[in-house]
Amino acid sequence: MIVVAPGVLAAPIDTAAEVAGIETAAQERTKVLLEPRTKLEEQFKAALKKLGEQARATEDVAGELAALRALNDLEAGTLAPGKIEHPGVAGLAKIHAEQSRKLMETAEPGLKQVRQDHIAALVALGVNLENAGMFQDAKAVAAVKDAVEKGSAAPMEVAMGYLEMPAAMRLRRRTEDRERMIQEAGGSVDSEQAVLQGLRWLKETQNEDGSWTGSSQCAMTGLALLALLGHGESPNSPEFGEACLKAIRFLVQRAGAKAGVLSSSGEKNHLPYEHAIATQALAEALIFCENESLAVPGLRLTVLKAGQFIVSNQHESGGWDYGYDESGQRGGDLSVTAWQLGALAACQKSGVPLRNLTLCMKKALDYVEKRQGSDGGFGYSGRGDTHSPNGYHTLTGAGMLCLEEGGRGGEPAVRSAFKYVEKKSRFHFNGEDCDLYGHYYESLALGQRGGDAWQLHQARVMPQLIENQNPDGSWKVPGGGKKPNAVAAAFTSNVHYRNCLCLLILESYYRIVPE
Repeated sequence: MIVVAPGVLAAPIDTAAEVAGIETAAQERTKVLLEPRTKLEEQFKAALKKLGEQARATEDVAGELAALRALNDLEAGTLAPGKIEHPGVAGLAKIHAEQSRKLMETAEPGLKQVRQDHIAALVALGVNLENAGMFQDAKAVAAVKDAVEKGSAAPMEVAMGYLEMPAAMRLRRRTEDRERMIQEAGGSVDSEQAVLQGLRWLKETQNEDGSWTGSSQCAMTGLALLALLGHGESPNSPEFGEACLKAIRFLVQRAGAKAGVLSSSGEKNHLPYEHAIATQALAEALIFCENESLAVPGLRLTVLKAGQFIVSNQHESGGWDYGYDESGQRGGDLSVTAWQLGALAACQKSGVPLRNLTLCMKKALDYVEKRQGSDGGFGYSGRGDTHSPNGYHTLTGAGMLCLEEGGRGGEPAVRSAFKYVEKKSRFHFNGEDCDLYGHYYESLALGQRGGDAWQLHQARVMPQLIENQNPDGSWKVPGGGKKPNAVAAAFTSNVHYRNCLCLLILESYYRIVPE
């Protein structure tokens, strides 16, 4: 990279693209150097699988389990041949370890050169950023360079500096803090048991590849991951760590196969929901992982690309539309837009440098405010669109949360919406007023504000969720056979979707700390 003198640059540097380019170059060179080792890993996996199959055929349970554990340890990077008791598996592991060591010795000079070139490119970028007056970006790039130098991040995975974990995410990690926040809101700690049962149901129903369900897998996996992270779980968690890591890896791999786009359904209307939900989940996962010094290959780059995709595909109206249409007549809607803003808020907290984010957020928040009607409720695509058969503005909670998270919580628009929800919101799990989607947003928005209205809301909603949970941890179909008073609630016939919404609502005690 050529270093440019101060005052020469006529336009801001695309920091995100430059960092991505530097990392991609390092990744490609590293991939070539490690190709022999990668082939050895595949051969070893195949040998372990064959050994496990042979053990199963001869009813050698110990051998089958040893082979399976060795495979899992290999995936996690914790394989220790000396600790394997089964002689056949141990012997195979020792051969693999010796061959792997020799291959790494051969590759090390090249890897060292890659690191040196990586650091030099980041130094040059930092100088250019400072000369352009982009000091905040220069600071972020300096943190990347320091991480690579210290070895806390490999050429395959750059960690952009130290992250101070947001208070809400820190507090949701400890049982004592979660129970304290529940009790302060007037809730029952029984909700924690309901959450645990629900998370265990998720763990049991996860697909082998780390996804959930057979359709819209990016969205459904994102929702499940948000529910796990919402309880403070991470890849390091004793009970749910493996489920978290598998989900993260699935989404990262899916994004890698689609140039950063997180979608599996292929349907235009589903794309913005899938991408935004998965992006928010990965951004929250990134905060946890980096705080725990856990490098998941490709995670930060995926969050950067996914977040930038949202910013770059905003509709000219300020909102977001189906298929990420940027200029269509429809102009987007609040439901789609709320998920994009949630994803961008998580990206911002994760520290990834998204270009044009400030302007994007301002346009989006202005768009949200324009959806509000004179009664304080927020419409679906316009001021008077209730998106509900009974005339209730079901997306009012979404509008409130967007403005609160965007720094406009003290504005008249939010106060007016707050009064609207306080006066008109209803919830009956086994009746028509069973809109889980709307109450997901209302719970988060009211939970952030705290106070009497939040206590009344949780007292109305949470006990009903606890009462309607099945023994296996899943939830009954809401509505009691009646037509729900919300179009979005129709999707709660999907057991995975409604379980995730119920979990996220129950976790709203500690997902966002009251101001």
